[in-house]
Amino acid sequence: MFAPDVEARFKRIEDAQVVAAELLHRFEKETRDRFAQVETFHDDVRQWMEHANTAIHALIQGQVNLQDTVAELSRTVDRFLRARLDGGSS
Repeated sequence: MFAPDVEARFKRIEDAQVVAAELLHRFEKETRDRFAQVETFHDDVRQWMEHANTAIHALIQGQVNLQDTVAELSRTVDRFLRARLDGGSS
């Protein structure tokens, strides 16, 4: 149909298109794989954050409980000392 040099050029273009399509296919697969890795990492970070938040909440609650206990102990000691100073003997 065309001159041999034109046919050769078309063949090279077709070959280049096949190579480009294969490279694009590989790039898309690698991108999907990397995206899956990022999603997995994101899920791991989210779970870690949930555990960290739970632990922080437990620490804060523990501190509040400790403060309440210390306050109650302080009131108990104050009552004991007041009773001793008011003439009570134990």
